[in-house]
Amino acid sequence: MTEGEVRDEDIRCLAADFRTVREGSANCWSYWIEGATLEIGKDTIGNPIKSDRFVWLTTEGITCGNNSEGVALTGPVDCKIASRTACNTSKLARLDIGSDS
Repeated sequence: MTEGEVRDEDIRCLAADFRTVREGSANCWSYWIEGATLEIGKDTIGNPIKSDRFVWLTTEGITCGNNSEGVALTGPVDCKIASRTACNTSKLARLDIGSDS
């Protein structure tokens, strides 16, 4: 296991009924909370080491239209975000990561 890796048995989220706890990556997906970081330690000169915060959400109710055959697309795999924003200086600044990191 790699340091910082999330194990499938550690993943839990609240189901759509707001009572049931779902477990595992097949039932929950990670959602990045923009602008939220967590201090996870300090570097060798005492500066904080930061990590992004995520929350685990249920895969229930995720839909994003139909495919070319008219079949409904559901879940985080079928409804994956097609484009991502590249890392830039403002994102590095938010995480307090300099060019020397």
